[in-house]
Amino acid sequence: MFEVNVTVNAPALTEALNNLAAAIGGGKSVTVPTAPVSPVAQANNTPAANPTTPAVAPVPAQGAVPTQAVNTGAPVNTAPSVPSAPSPSNAVAVPTIDALSKAGAALCEQGKMQPLIDLLGKYGVVAVTQLNGATPDVLNAFANDMRALGANI
Repeated sequence: MFEVNVTVNAPALTEALNNLAAAIGGGKSVTVPTAPVSPVAQANNTPAANPTTPAVAPVPAQGAVPTQAVNTGAPVNTAPSVPSAPSPSNAVAVPTIDALSKAGAALCEQGKMQPLIDLLGKYGVVAVTQLNGATPDVLNAFANDMRALGANI
């Protein structure tokens, strides 16, 4: 018998999965267990990461309790949200965060997690829930990009 142990250190992925699980579960708090942080990372108070992969601060879903705090020093998007004008009745319906989250879960089930993570990065977020308060144009553009990946929204 041959045994292989693989350790993957992706703290942002854990939080993204927590956010996705909370969105799918209708806001119920779901926690994915995290792997222990290496002693070197704990001593430096930074996550052990691949030098070519930037660290991203995880954002917990509404009502979720974070399982691990990460201080990455990454800049935080603090752009104020501006309420949009009411859309005309003949306009395309703006997708909801819930609909986008469910579509993202379906993409993950289809094995398209990395393209979805790349798409989230394109919009400067690590979770669909961070698009809450975005303009209808941004939500529609994000939905169209998800459709290009095969999402049914």
